[in-house]
Amino acid sequence: MSEVFTQTKTSLMNVVIRADAGPAVGTGHVMRMMALGEACCKLGASVTMLCGDIPSGLVQRLFSCGIDVYQLNCDQCDDEDARETLAFAVRENADWIVLDGYGFDAAYQQAVSESNAELMMMDEGDLADSKFVDVILNQNAYAKTDANDANRLAGCDFTLLRSEFLSANACEPKKIRQFARRILVTFGGCDDANWTQRALQSLLISRARDLIVDVVVGAGYQHLDSLLELKREHPASIRIHRNVDRMVDVMWRADFAITAGGSTCYELARCGVPALAIPVAENQIPIVESLSEMETLVAFEPTGCDEEDVSQMSKVVGKLLRDSESRARMSELGQALVDGQGAFRMARRMANWGVTFRNANFDDAEQLLAWRNDPEVRSVLFDTDQVSLATYQTWLERKLKEDDCCLWIAETSKGQPIGQVRLDFESSQQASICLSLDHTRRAKGLGRAIIEKACELGFEENPQLDSIVAQITPGNVASERAFRSVGFVQTQPTMVNKKLAFQFVLWRDAKQQKRRSAA
Repeated sequence: MSEVFTQTKTSLMNVVIRADAGPAVGTGHVMRMMALGEACCKLGASVTMLCGDIPSGLVQRLFSCGIDVYQLNCDQCDDEDARETLAFAVRENADWIVLDGYGFDAAYQQAVSESNAELMMMDEGDLADSKFVDVILNQNAYAKTDANDANRLAGCDFTLLRSEFLSANACEPKKIRQFARRILVTFGGCDDANWTQRALQSLLISRARDLIVDVVVGAGYQHLDSLLELKREHPASIRIHRNVDRMVDVMWRADFAITAGGSTCYELARCGVPALAIPVAENQIPIVESLSEMETLVAFEPTGCDEEDVSQMSKVVGKLLRDSESRARMSELGQALVDGQGAFRMARRMANWGVTFRNANFDDAEQLLAWRNDPEVRSVLFDTDQVSLATYQTWLERKLKEDDCCLWIAETSKGQPIGQVRLDFESSQQASICLSLDHTRRAKGLGRAIIEKACELGFEENPQLDSIVAQITPGNVASERAFRSVGFVQTQPTMVNKKLAFQFVLWRDAKQQKRRSAA
C-alpha cells in the first residue's frame, strides 16, 4: 500500500473509508464519503480513505477536508482488496470501516468484518448483508427507516452533503426570476456518456435568449474538446468550470439546472435550485422518480437516441425557463426536504455509537472529582468552589445509597470513561439531570447522546416519571444547545444558591411537551 497524503491524527475515533472514483464508477461515491469524512474530522476524528482508483484532483480535495488518502495495490474489490483493507484497519486500530460502492459483495463484507471496527455500508439496494454489516445507510428520499431495526438508517435526514451546503448561500430562500436566465449544467465528475454536451445543445436550440450557462465538469471528464468547440461557437453564453471547490457558490447563482440523477439532486434541492434531472445510470432511476413525485425537480427519461433526447429536452427546458410558478414550488419543496445536516448527524451517531452506561461506584470517586473540579466545569456550576477528595467521598458515599438517585459513568465501546450523568428523582413524577464530560470529549456531540440516553433510561425505569428538568447557569450556551437538541424546552427561570438558573424541561409525552411549551 502506498501513501499518498497523511496529516496529524486526532483521537476521537479512527474512521477508514473504502471508495473509488473514475470513468467506470463516476465520482459520486467518493464525493459523498468526502462529506461524511469531513463531518467526522470536524468532530475530532481521524479519517483515511482507501482508494483503488481516484483522479488526482479529488485527492487534493480530500486532503483539504482533513482526510488522508491511501492508494491500494488492488482496485478490484476482490479478496486481495478486502485483505489489504482489513490489514490497514487493524493496523490503524479503526473504530469504523465504511464501504461505499457496488463491488463490495457479501464475501468482501465478511472479510473486513473480522476487524474490531464497526462496519457501515452505503446501500441503495440489497447489497449490504446484515450478518456482517453493523449499520446500513441509504441516504435517498425514497428510502424508509425501519422502526424495528435501529441499524438501518434511511432518508434525507442522513443525506450526506459537504459542509459548504450549510453556508448562508445554501440556507437563504431562492430568489425566483420570472425568466430563468442563468443555467447550471453538471453531470458529475466523469460523465462518460457526455450528457453535458447534449444538455448544452438542448439549451442552444431552445430559442431562449440571453442565457448564461455555467458548465461544471470534474476531474474525470474526458470530453473537454467538444465543450470548447461549442464555447467557441457561443463565447458569450457558455462558461466552463473544472474541479470546482465550492459547488454551493455556483448553485447559488443558478436560476435552473440540468443534471444527472445522483447526489447532485440533493445538493440542488438544498440550495433551492429547480432542476431537470436525467437518470444516466440504473441506480439513479429511483432517485429521480422519488424526487419528481415530491416535486423538487422534473424528471427527463432518455429515449436512447441522442438527437431525439436533445430535441425533447429543449422543449421541456424551454417551457420550464418561462414557468416561474413551477420553479418556485420546486425550490421551496427542495429546501424543505434537505436541510444539509445529514453528514453531521451521521458523524455524531458514529462518534456516539459505542457509548454505554454503568453504575458509578465508590472507586470512581477520584475520576468523578476530577471532572467536577475541572475549572471549565466549575465555571458553569452554581457552586464554583473546589471540593476536596475527603468531602467528595463523603458526599458520594451518601449519594450512592440513595434510592432516588441514579449516577452513571458513560464509557466508550472500549471501556474508556468519557463523563458522568446523574438523575435525582425529586418526586415520583419529576427528576433533575446534570452531567459533565471529560475535557477531551467536549464539543463532539457526546453531550447530546448522553443526555438522550439518560432520559430514555429514566423514563423507562420509572413509569410514573412525567418530566426531567435541567437547570443551567446563564451563558452556558453549550449545555443549553445540547439539552434543546434532545427536546428540552425552556420554562420559567428559578434561583439556585442565590444565582439565576435557566430551566429546561423534557416531558415524557411529546404532544404534552408541545402543549405546555405553547402555553
